[in-house]
Amino acid sequence: AEQRQEIIRRIGLPRANDVADLRELQAHFDEPVAEDLRLVAEEKGKNREDLEWICRESTFSWVSGLYWHPEATTLEQKGEPHSAYFCHLCEVDAGSEAEYTRHLIARRHAENVFDWAVRKGCLDYPSHCLRCPDSQSSSSSWGAWEEDRDLDLEHRRSPNVPDPVVAPETRPPRGFRDVYRGDKGRVVSMPYLAFAIKVDHRVNAARLIGRIPMGPKEKRDRYQGKKQDKRWYVDFFWCGYSMTWKTLAIPASDAKPGDSLDFTVGVQWTASETAPFEELDEVLRIQVPNDGEVAMLNADLSQANVASDDARHWHSSGPHSEVWVERKPIVEFVGRGQVEAAGGIEQLRGTQRPMQVATQDAMLSFLLWVPDVAEPRQPLIYFHGDMPRGRPQCPMPGIADFAPTYGPAQIVEDPKKKNHTVRDFVCITPCCAQDVWWLRYPAEHDATSYAESVEMCLRAILDMMFDLGLSKREDGACFAGQSMGAY
Repeated sequence: AEQRQEIIRRIGLPRANDVADLRELQAHFDEPVAEDLRLVAEEKGKNREDLEWICRESTFSWVSGLYWHPEATTLEQKGEPHSAYFCHLCEVDAGSEAEYTRHLIARRHAENVFDWAVRKGCLDYPSHCLRCPDSQSSSSSWGAWEEDRDLDLEHRRSPNVPDPVVAPETRPPRGFRDVYRGDKGRVVSMPYLAFAIKVDHRVNAARLIGRIPMGPKEKRDRYQGKKQDKRWYVDFFWCGYSMTWKTLAIPASDAKPGDSLDFTVGVQWTASETAPFEELDEVLRIQVPNDGEVAMLNADLSQANVASDDARHWHSSGPHSEVWVERKPIVEFVGRGQVEAAGGIEQLRGTQRPMQVATQDAMLSFLLWVPDVAEPRQPLIYFHGDMPRGRPQCPMPGIADFAPTYGPAQIVEDPKKKNHTVRDFVCITPCCAQDVWWLRYPAEHDATSYAESVEMCLRAILDMMFDLGLSKREDGACFAGQSMGAY
């Protein structure tokens, strides 16, 4: 760790990733490492330096590893005590000295030692935990750095010692140079659309299709002879309370108030991932509302049919559809408004639902899991890592396609994990906007501008959980994260 910090100090830049070129980076390392850097950077040819995985990519490049701190991997395990013949690297309890000796020369242990050396070099691998026979609640973790580490870990506090004094918050918080204000008034500076439809009860999934960028681009049949227009889509989600398919609020930033926009609905009849979406024979026309407002179109398409491109009906004269539009301010439509539209808290118990919360400056989309119990449960917010999350990666507005596949959001939907502890929490899985790194602006891991608007959205989510009675304010909240979210 000391060597890593020394190299960062030697480079002398706020971000080691910002070195001008390969030669500047090589100057800070001894000759063998400098030569290795040259070989890797010139893999694509001596006249083409590929610095992406050497120093350019701010999260995953080789230089980013210089910011890694071993302290993050040294929290000791708790649980049932193990015997004195326990291998902490392989997590194998041999039970006796003879079996432990045999384990140390076994292939499994040798492969784990090799893998550790490849990933963590000369760093000592673990040799102690809170399950060891000689462990005490105040025992220190393995590693020399543990002696002077100052971490406030509740499970390691002595019951006779008062809670440590928490320093007052500063503005901007410690570690930041300023507060980012470039998004002031952003949410109320654009119009929004939303849709709620009824379709045939046999439909497995539905999506909204239009000619304005609002989500991933539709994949069209490239073998069709005629030229095809570019179209984008947003996925609906099912609302059991109203027996309708709904969308979240869709930012219409590419349209102007008063514009008329046309949309169609595609339906999928089976749960197969390869099953196609077939368009219904109704075209839904909606007028874009004023900035800061959402226009919600309600349509009964239960009698609509699948039709060819030249056999569509406009909703105003179509024989099948019943359509009406409601308007309200966007800050009232999201949050509590979406909970009420879902039928209230009782309808959400035992389910995970996409939601949104908004202030005047920022909107945050998130997945909300509500335990199927009446008593309040502690909220758990999970912060995801740095993955593509722009509009093309968001099938629902603001919710990237990876969001349901990681962490608590994935666990609560897995029938094989119905007894998992995480299901006892009110699980909140927000999705970070593309232009920030959670609370940092711009989207770089060591950016020094504080994205205060994101904090306000997170506080609004927690306040909503407390006000709805899902959680108790005095119990606080739990936070978990991965990669960018853990940083």
